[in-house]
Amino acid sequence: MDLCRINTNNKENSYLCEIIQSEITIEEIGSVTVYGLKLYHRDPDTAKLDGESCTVEDICEDIEAVRHLQKLITELDVSPLHLKDIAEDFVSQSQ
Repeated sequence: MDLCRINTNNKENSYLCEIIQSEITIEEIGSVTVYGLKLYHRDPDTAKLDGESCTVEDICEDIEAVRHLQKLITELDVSPLHLKDIAEDFVSQSQ
């Protein structure tokens, strides 16, 4: 997992960004492995994970592409509020 630090309201928030894997079934193809991202909020005072912030389960089948997106999200300190929109933009630009 990669650590993503985001400043909000003069207090630093930290998020861990993890690649997740799941299986979906496509009628014409069958079972397919897809990858997504999950951001976990990390309490800035205790450094403990205090819950899941946001998940996008099905970004694409290409794990390298999802790794690239994960890197961009952590480098650019993306807020969990924007994760779904960014993932959608990423998929539409990749096609």
